[in-house]
Amino acid sequence: LITTFMPNTGIRIKPWNRIDAQVYTLATSADGKGNFNLCTYITPISMKPKRFIVGLYKGSRTRSNLEKHP
Repeated sequence: LITTFMPNTGIRIKPWNRIDAQVYTLATSADGKGNFNLCTYITPISMKPKRFIVGLYKGSRTRSNLEKHP
């Protein structure tokens, strides 16, 4: 295992701290309650128009916000 550090910080970069996948963000709001979600379960479903499917946990505020305001 090779230990590497972030430049000029002294912070060690561990292999499990690196993500090898795209990460998207999803912001929602309903009833005055906002939520911001980091999403990794994203799949493209159309090129034109560009559309994606997002996988969300059933018990999350993001999902309930989206159900109120699709």
